[in-house]
Amino acid sequence: MLDYMMAQNYSANTIRNYVKSFNFFLRVNEYQNPDILTEMQIVRHLAEMTEKGLSSSSLGMLVNALLYYFRTVLKRDTFEIRMPRPRKEHHLPTVLTMEECFRIFSYVDNPKHKLLLLIGYGAGLRRSEIVTLKWQDILFEEYKIHVKQTKGNKDRIVLLPYSIVEVLRDYRKLYPNDDLVFAGQYKGEALSGRTVQQVMKNAVTKAGLEKKATVHTLRHSFATHLLEGGTDIRYIQQLLGHSSIKTTMIYTHITPKATKKIVSPLDNLMLNNLPQKKIEKK
Repeated sequence: MLDYMMAQNYSANTIRNYVKSFNFFLRVNEYQNPDILTEMQIVRHLAEMTEKGLSSSSLGMLVNALLYYFRTVLKRDTFEIRMPRPRKEHHLPTVLTMEECFRIFSYVDNPKHKLLLLIGYGAGLRRSEIVTLKWQDILFEEYKIHVKQTKGNKDRIVLLPYSIVEVLRDYRKLYPNDDLVFAGQYKGEALSGRTVQQVMKNAVTKAGLEKKATVHTLRHSFATHLLEGGTDIRYIQQLLGHSSIKTTMIYTHITPKATKKIVSPLDNLMLNNLPQKKIEKK
């Protein structure tokens, strides 16, 4: 399955998720040969896994992985998994205030670690985009970053914050021979996503925040703060690289500052046109 997906140029993230889901299915079913299972047997296995607590998102990924395996690898074109899929759970993402972001950054002493968090928030990058960022992708003169081969294999142009340009230039002088902005321990090796996540976790702990904030939380906060500042949501969609505006619309549900500014049209009507009468208790 891995070879097929690589040959068809699937993204590394999709390959990882499909293989992980497929291996999970094998492990739960005691490594029974899946090739001999009927569609009904697979449906029963999936139903049992759901009853034992398999989430709707995990079930969806597993079904997609199994469909790919049977249709593409085993060439069973008519293979179907006929079972109702539970509606995907939607949770509002955790968002940090600007003050909380500043506290997190102030508790990071390592220059590389601080910069990767700053650029993650300041440009709204995914964790995978941070660790694969190359110097050739940073357009200093234009104050832009060219994010290449992102989720969905689409390139996009994002903001390079003015406030970190000089810091970034000075940082580059420390690693003049590296192609990657955030190189790992060995030459040519990218910093691991796990390391980046640990940097964020340590900073959140030191800052004394109780929120469960990850590197992706910085991306959510970036989008939310832009929306609160009045940026058109269509531009935010482009900066985040969302293929659908529906994905970006979730941030309209988590902007308390923006919500407080909304005034009911009835209030405006009453304020501007009708005399105010004191309501007396009868």
